[in-house]
Amino acid sequence: LGWGWGKTRYQVAAVLLPLALGLVGFGLVWLTVGGFYDGSFITELQSEMTATLGFDVASPYIAMLVLVLVSGTVGLLLPGIFAFGEELGWRGFLVPELYKHASFTKTALISGLIWSVYHYPLVIWIEADELGVNTAYLLIAATVGGIGLSTIMAWLRLKSGSVWTAVFFHAALNSYNQGFFENLTETTSKLTNYLSGEFGLMMSLVAVFTGYLFWRKRDALPPSQS
Repeated sequence: LGWGWGKTRYQVAAVLLPLALGLVGFGLVWLTVGGFYDGSFITELQSEMTATLGFDVASPYIAMLVLVLVSGTVGLLLPGIFAFGEELGWRGFLVPELYKHASFTKTALISGLIWSVYHYPLVIWIEADELGVNTAYLLIAATVGGIGLSTIMAWLRLKSGSVWTAVFFHAALNSYNQGFFENLTETTSKLTNYLSGEFGLMMSLVAVFTGYLFWRKRDALPPSQS
């Protein structure tokens, strides 16, 4: 299952990569169809931080910086519990077992497709309804993005030999997206919900492009047994 820690640089990369993906994906939203930033959320955040820290957090950008730091440290704990349960199966067992019988390309595609379909109930019964977005569109975006993200995690898992890279990546992805980027984004039109969010078009495109870059580095992986 890959219980070993491996090289620390891969664990650090697993935490920082989701932040970079979010900055690019949501940054594109802020530049096009979404507002940066949601003033009501930041005002509430400043009030909570002031009460907690004991001094006035007057700058919205200081509040954002504190939030992103929290999301990438203690904010990983709860998402990490859920990610740990999932990743023991996905990248702990499924990916290395597939890689014994298939190339990295097939391993990434098959595991990514399965992982995406696993999230379909969430997309159909919760996300599409809450966002008011066409379900079929959201399923396509979720599948494309899921394959891209799964390719990244599969590469990290196989390269490092450690399931913890997938756990940290998965936890950080949820923590940054749900705790920071989605809250920060102001919905300015219905189109915002189509492009924004963890299942939105921008994140899906950024994920699949980044996954492609990792796929290009597949020769750096240990050889498949297939």
